[in-house]
Amino acid sequence: MNQRWFAVLGAGFFIVPVIIIAALGTVPTKNAIVTAGFVLVPLSGILSILGGLGVSRGNFEWYQFVGLSNAMFGFWFVAYAISVILSDPSEFSSVFSLATVGLGCLSLGLIGIDWLIGAPHFDVESYEG
Repeated sequence: MNQRWFAVLGAGFFIVPVIIIAALGTVPTKNAIVTAGFVLVPLSGILSILGGLGVSRGNFEWYQFVGLSNAMFGFWFVAYAISVILSDPSEFSSVFSLATVGLGCLSLGLIGIDWLIGAPHFDVESYEG
C-alpha cells in the first residue's frame, strides 16, 4: 500500500461527517459518544491526510500522524460499539456484529499505538513512496 492512500482514506474520514452535519444542519446528539465521533472522526481524517502527504513536524514522523489517526478512530468506534450494545442488548445478531467490528477496531487502535510509538512491530518504510 502506498503512503498516499492514507490521505485518500483520511479525506473520506473528514468529508463524510462534514456532509452529514451539513445535511442535518447540526451535529447529531443521540448520545455523547456519537457527538464525540463527529469531532474525532474528522480530526482523525486530518491526521491521516497529513500522514499520507508525508508531513513531519519536529520529532513527529508521517507514520505517527497515521498512527494517532488509527488509534483515535479505532478506540472511538470501540466505545461506540460498546454503547450501542449496552443500550439494546436484546438483538443477538446486532450485538455479535458490533462486538466483532468493535474487536476489529480495537486492533486498529492498537496498531495505531504501535505506529505512534515508532512502529517497532511494523515496517513503515514499505508504505513510503
